[in-house]
Amino acid sequence: MGSNAFANAQVNQWTSYATCNLDSILRGIVYNVFGFADTPAVYDEAINKLGPQLAYMNRALEGREWFAGSNMTLADLVMFGFLSVIMTFSVDAE
Repeated sequence: MGSNAFANAQVNQWTSYATCNLDSILRGIVYNVFGFADTPAVYDEAINKLGPQLAYMNRALEGREWFAGSNMTLADLVMFGFLSVIMTFSVDAE
């Protein structure tokens, strides 16, 4: 949860960010990829929203190894959980 109060607040920030911003993108992609939905417009919208979110996270990690603090925290595990699924099914080498 973080080594101090500030890192703990960062963990809470990133886990909330994942829930509020990445969850709908994840569902829009995964439901369509796995056949739980057949809504190409929802899939396309999720893909379009993904780029700015990845850019935001990339900027947040600039010069850092972890999302919160100087060691791996719950924030990193949560972000990995969301991103591993999204990256597996929607992001190519570009």
